[in-house]
Amino acid sequence: MTLVKAIREGLGGKGKLASAIMLFCVPLALSFLAGSPLRSGLHAAFDRYPASKELLNGGGLDLLAETGLRQPAFWAAGFSLFLPMLLFSLLLGLWAQAGAYSLALPEAAENPWRRIWPAATKLLPKFLLVATLNAILWGVVAVLAAMPFAALNFRFKENTDPGPGWHLFLAEIVALAIFWNIASAAGGCAKAATVLRIGGGNVAKSYLAGLKFSLRKFAQVEAMTWGFFALRLAAFAATVLAFPIAVTYGGAVMKWLLFQMAIFAMAFLRVAEMRSQVAYLAGSQPEPAPVKEEKAPQPAEVEVLSSASL
Repeated sequence: MTLVKAIREGLGGKGKLASAIMLFCVPLALSFLAGSPLRSGLHAAFDRYPASKELLNGGGLDLLAETGLRQPAFWAAGFSLFLPMLLFSLLLGLWAQAGAYSLALPEAAENPWRRIWPAATKLLPKFLLVATLNAILWGVVAVLAAMPFAALNFRFKENTDPGPGWHLFLAEIVALAIFWNIASAAGGCAKAATVLRIGGGNVAKSYLAGLKFSLRKFAQVEAMTWGFFALRLAAFAATVLAFPIAVTYGGAVMKWLLFQMAIFAMAFLRVAEMRSQVAYLAGSQPEPAPVKEEKAPQPAEVEVLSSASL
């Protein structure tokens, strides 16, 4: 299967809406869960200050920077649940991805709303193992790749000219983006292989199959990953950055709604990327050899002797 055909299949088919809504609800739910303790921290830090009313009108940022960040109540109430929320967000994100990948299969086109919930729950342990293997592998690669940059940083530390330091910093940002994209593409192919049960249902074999595929089809997989990333970035920029920053309550509400539209568009494109990965990996698998039907040996014909021959 060609890459263009795989992307066409990823953009089409049934089940995209259910998967997009599932991915959209994850950051929305996490924002409300994380915003509740942060809101309590802001009230605990600023309610007793009369100047805090300026924050409601879009001003008073100097108060937030100089006073709020030094308040122990703000840090204690706002970020006390940071680590549990981070772990919960990772599990919830993997669960949503498992449901979206499961609907990429052709047999899941019927009744997607009914299939997505049990499929996501069933695939969550496997996706958690795939994410762990991917983090360990690319974590080791990241440490090895960061060694030359660390040596260059140490070399330019005593340099009075800031030019080489800034150039090195930009090179590190570009290298980090490329590395993150490669690791993300490898993880996506591994999840697609897990859904397709390549490797007989063994998660380790499925991960290795997806990793080999992402490296064997490196140019095509990277083009697809970077292409969908550019589309998501363009959707975000067109929906949010094209409008001025809101300084009133009504403008803030409109800005929030536009931001949610951007998140949903990005979730829809992410679902299309997942479906394209599954279609491309499934179409690149060798077709099973046809099974030859062997005819059963025919019983020997028994000559029936007639009474006349006897």
